[in-house]
Amino acid sequence: MKRLRWMATGGILVLVLSALTLTAGCGSREVQLDDGDNGKQIELEEGQTLAITVESNPSTGYSWARQDDPPDDVLVLVGEPEYRAKSTLPGGGGTETLRFRAERPGTTTLELIYRRPWEEDADPAATYTLTVSVR
Repeated sequence: MKRLRWMATGGILVLVLSALTLTAGCGSREVQLDDGDNGKQIELEEGQTLAITVESNPSTGYSWARQDDPPDDVLVLVGEPEYRAKSTLPGGGGTETLRFRAERPGTTTLELIYRRPWEEDADPAATYTLTVSVR
């Protein structure tokens, strides 16, 4: 009987530790979004990082940039966009990740445009828009 009780207690302990391990990353400081999140509304906590990964092909001259100029101070761009190729073939395309830090409480519309930087008057080839609330 004692052995059964010890086994049951040990089993519960393993389950609790497993649950704690699985939820340890849930309070992540980085929220990751992609093309499928375009047009959504999200909430961030002050200090969190928002990473947006979108399809991109810099070999065509196109790149993603923030539309509002000057940008507000609710979300601040962190570093340079990061490009990751999907293939080793020249011109194969890939993804570009832009990171923003939730700097202060407020609500803002983040609009990214996909265009060639030297074609300032041309319409963007694509846009990505989020409504972001920082608390």
